[in-house]
Amino acid sequence: DLSTALVDEAIRTGRTVLRDEGLPEDFTESLLLSGVRSALCAPVMVHGEVQALLYVTHRLAGQLFGEEERRIGDYLTSLAGAARENALNFRERQKATDRFETLFRWTGVGTAVVSRAGRIAEANPFFEQMFGLTREAALLDGIFHGDRLLVQGGWERLFEDSQPLRLEVRCLRASGELLWAQLTASRPPGENLAIVAFSDVSDRRLSQVAAFQESERRLLAAELHDGISQPLAALYFKLQASALKASGEQAVHLKECVGQAKAIVGEISNLMLDLRNPISEEVDAVQAILHLAKQFTAETGITVDIRNDGGQVRGLAGSFLYRLAQESLANIRRHAGATRVELELTVTEREVIGGVTDNGQGFDVKQVAQRETAHYGLRGMRERTELLGGNWEIQSVPGKGTRIEFRLPLGQVNSSSA
Repeated sequence: DLSTALVDEAIRTGRTVLRDEGLPEDFTESLLLSGVRSALCAPVMVHGEVQALLYVTHRLAGQLFGEEERRIGDYLTSLAGAARENALNFRERQKATDRFETLFRWTGVGTAVVSRAGRIAEANPFFEQMFGLTREAALLDGIFHGDRLLVQGGWERLFEDSQPLRLEVRCLRASGELLWAQLTASRPPGENLAIVAFSDVSDRRLSQVAAFQESERRLLAAELHDGISQPLAALYFKLQASALKASGEQAVHLKECVGQAKAIVGEISNLMLDLRNPISEEVDAVQAILHLAKQFTAETGITVDIRNDGGQVRGLAGSFLYRLAQESLANIRRHAGATRVELELTVTEREVIGGVTDNGQGFDVKQVAQRETAHYGLRGMRERTELLGGNWEIQSVPGKGTRIEFRLPLGQVNSSSA
């Protein structure tokens, strides 16, 4: 049966309370009957608050608690308080560690702890999935070779003056595909380690590149119209008028010039149409390509056989897909001398697979690739496909036609449905 007064005083003051000259009147009768002669109550302080009490009584007359017992009580309760504080601090640190571990492992950003030498000490699953790199691998192995010097320079500054690193760089996925990433790195004070995070910004970067390309194409179409097409059309009409007035051999020659000028005007008109993108990212590119093929047949008389599984492709991938089909048909019209074209499109959850085959005159692929002025249409198709992280191949034999095959990934930058 504890003394309420003694306990209350220890809690109120936060100090050890000692009754060393016999018990006062406020002690309970049960204590008196049990022969208690002296009592000590020492608070256990945890983070400045009383969390427990050490309560001790003495029954032997003439041997009451004194200052020595008070010091022992203070010592024991200070040990108990420190042990309790350490346990609570450890628990909080463990919770913080667990929270950090959860954030590190499951944040939607590829994150790694990297040594000053550029070796990976720890990496979360997103980082490993993104690059296929694990512990002890070199960070630069995940960077596209053209951007490695840029990253190396920023890495040196990070450890020399603790200047945070923030770059947009091209990286290599575990599959070998290219992606754009926002690289951020910071170094904790006094550490020879840095925390590195990679955010996939391919969607934004590719959209910017595609928008820039389309803007350039529209500008070029406008310049062709104003600077070449209109003056050439005027020259055509002048030649036609001169041919009507001429006679004999001169008339024949002028009529040939009129025919050539008309063909050039028509070719420039077709080129301007090709330079403009008639579909938006909301339009299904497959249906737009089917319409393009019908229009191509109506204009050229070349039959286009289409094999399509009914899938749909929209978004940035749709724009790229339409351009590939458009440029393939444009090349056939200008160069192939074909009478039949086969167009194949297959859309899966992950990619769109396509092929364009003609029965035209064909050409030597290696010979064309070695020229400094290599076929710009073919080069443009390859660059466009690789920009999106896809694959593009061409097969051609002189006299046996040409086949183009391509694969475009359907990732975050695209939207598709079957």
